[in-house]
Amino acid sequence: MSDWYQAVVSHAVITAEQAHEKSAAIAAWLIGEQIIDDQKCDGCQGEGLCYKPGCHFMRACGGVESDASNGNFADFSRLRMNGVRVAAGPTVIYNMSGKFAPVPCPACAQVVSSSEFQHAGGEWLEGKAEALSCPHCGTASALPLWTDPDLGFVMLAFEFSNWPPLTDAFVEEIGNRLGQRVSVVEGKS
Repeated sequence: MSDWYQAVVSHAVITAEQAHEKSAAIAAWLIGEQIIDDQKCDGCQGEGLCYKPGCHFMRACGGVESDASNGNFADFSRLRMNGVRVAAGPTVIYNMSGKFAPVPCPACAQVVSSSEFQHAGGEWLEGKAEALSCPHCGTASALPLWTDPDLGFVMLAFEFSNWPPLTDAFVEEIGNRLGQRVSVVEGKS
């Protein structure tokens, strides 16, 4: 059985320094709102800080904590995988059941094959490349600037493991607090 996740990813953070600074600010806000707890946990897959859900986790999902149909903290806190992983640094986020379609260039919107994007992402994760050059317009764009609904090579992401669907307002609030455009990659891990 695989786990469901939703990752709120930033496409504007392109350095590790920015990622660490901004991730700390968002984590502090989530802890202050009791959406996550300040205790670390192992309820996430991958590397990076992982936080337990807070008693007001449903604020991120549009529900009421005491409404069992929307999520009950006591029941939710018993799940094996239910944490929030903060990925600050070169990270790949993907949906295992994704389509991996061609990816639009951030500069000209012409598409680049998924295989070119994935190859460049592998090079980026290994520290061998910083950007992907578009074969159409020639513009070299940092990998986090390229967006795909099923795959992202990003410097900053917040992965919610097995949480109810995040609301658009919550995702927008993360973007507002970052001062940047964010998107959601979701699926099975």
